[in-house]
Amino acid sequence: MPETGTTRCPQCKVAFHVTGAQLCAARGTVRCGICLTQFDGNENTCADPQLATDDTDTDTDTESIQQSEPTATTEHIETPLNIASEASGIQNIDVGKLPNHQQLDALSESWRSEQQSPAEKSKPGTGAWRGKQWTMFLLLLISIVVLLMQLLYFNSSNLSLDERYRPALEVACGLLGCPIAEQRDIHLIQSNALVVQKHPDRKDALQLDMVLTNRATFAQPFPGLLLQFEGLQGQITAQRKFTPEEYLLGALANISVMEPEQPYRIKLEIFSPDSTAISYSLTVTN
Repeated sequence: MPETGTTRCPQCKVAFHVTGAQLCAARGTVRCGICLTQFDGNENTCADPQLATDDTDTDTDTESIQQSEPTATTEHIETPLNIASEASGIQNIDVGKLPNHQQLDALSESWRSEQQSPAEKSKPGTGAWRGKQWTMFLLLLISIVVLLMQLLYFNSSNLSLDERYRPALEVACGLLGCPIAEQRDIHLIQSNALVVQKHPDRKDALQLDMVLTNRATFAQPFPGLLLQFEGLQGQITAQRKFTPEEYLLGALANISVMEPEQPYRIKLEIFSPDSTAISYSLTVTN
């Protein structure tokens, strides 16, 4: 090849002046300054383009060519020769083949994508990574829900005693089958009209009459009853605790809960305490 020659880009058809020294330094590899295509400069040589001249403008055209003629530089021996696009004054351009701005942007973006390292291509933020993040989030959410359901199931009895949580627990436990404790507040059960008198049929026994009333807004089980006799000094001389099964007799035998504001008349029979007992009291218990 001559000392100074012309090579043409096989992609965009742009021609450039190159020297033999430049091709030798780059081992014959040339990179187009327009479309960044790499090609073999020795295999794509072409004849020098014919520059149209006019007799009246010879000096002007020659000066224009000299000012616009590119100066090729020699890079590292391993680096392809890069011919800049400033050689527009002498390049033989095929207008019909010249890429437009959109094509050049696409080529540049494609080249940058090819130059990316595998580490950069595998950075988080890709579709696959986001899919894994959503999967991990859903698994975490399911684990939290299962944990809350277990806590609810094993603590439903205690939580249901709180009026704030009971309505929601009744709905939830209706679906989950968890136990709900009966609503109970013995402080809202009143005992009235307590009367202790001798048994009409037995001399060694006493008969008790009382009225129990549930003052709560909800139904609750019948309470236990603790009857105590006290002596002159306030000491307890005798006592007896009655369970609901022991005092719910007769018409009350089939009743399991006390309805709100509903009075229940209770009758009890006990053995008479010794003569030291001078007073008595009845306490509602669990």
